[in-house]
Amino acid sequence: MARFERLNELLRILRDTPGVNVQELAERFGADRRTIQRDLQDLRACGHDIQEIPGPIRHYYLSRPERPESLRSFSWFFEADFLDRLGEALLQRRRLRIYYRGSQSLRADWLEVEPRQLFFEGHWQLRAFCPPAQKFRVFRLDRIQEWEVLALGFAPSPMEEPLPWHHWDRQGGPAIEVECQVSQSLALRLREEPVHPSQRLQGNKLWLRVSDYDALLDWMLSQNYCRVLEPDWLLQRFQERVRLLRL
Repeated sequence: MARFERLNELLRILRDTPGVNVQELAERFGADRRTIQRDLQDLRACGHDIQEIPGPIRHYYLSRPERPESLRSFSWFFEADFLDRLGEALLQRRRLRIYYRGSQSLRADWLEVEPRQLFFEGHWQLRAFCPPAQKFRVFRLDRIQEWEVLALGFAPSPMEEPLPWHHWDRQGGPAIEVECQVSQSLALRLREEPVHPSQRLQGNKLWLRVSDYDALLDWMLSQNYCRVLEPDWLLQRFQERVRLLRL
């Protein structure tokens, strides 16, 4: 069962069968207790009022089954109409017209996007391709103020590659190859735990092919030693980020 389905089913159980405990939920979903506990934390973070019944074993229930007002029409309890229309857009490759305000924007704007994936990471988010900008973006559903499914269809962009999905590929332009130099300790760790499906490692040289360059730089700056060698324009961006950190 996908996490999307498990979380919606978990909410339904908490609403319809109050007083269940973590062990019962874990057995029902075939998951471990820690997974269920993380799910409960994420549901609470989204505004759902999940309460505990005191006792030697904690039991849980949903005190407000209605959807949180803060999430507008997008919540864990998706309306059937929403699921039908979004499913049609995703499966039949139909464009969406959304009225969206990003975290850094002062006002909302109308955008036409081509939906690709719906996923949860702290919030429900939609990954979509933006034809005017010719790049991918990620949109938080709770920041979409209005939306509609358009009759206009679309074909996959030529820049899309059949790589396993990774958070360095969620948004940005065409994937590019980046050559890096890493420390010996980091190289040893990467041999055991590859950081990306495209990873190639030779000695202390690392090659990656990614789309979200800023996400890659964030990771590099968090390592003990990792620097860009090529391409030159990304090396300059990396050096600028390092300079700003030292101010």
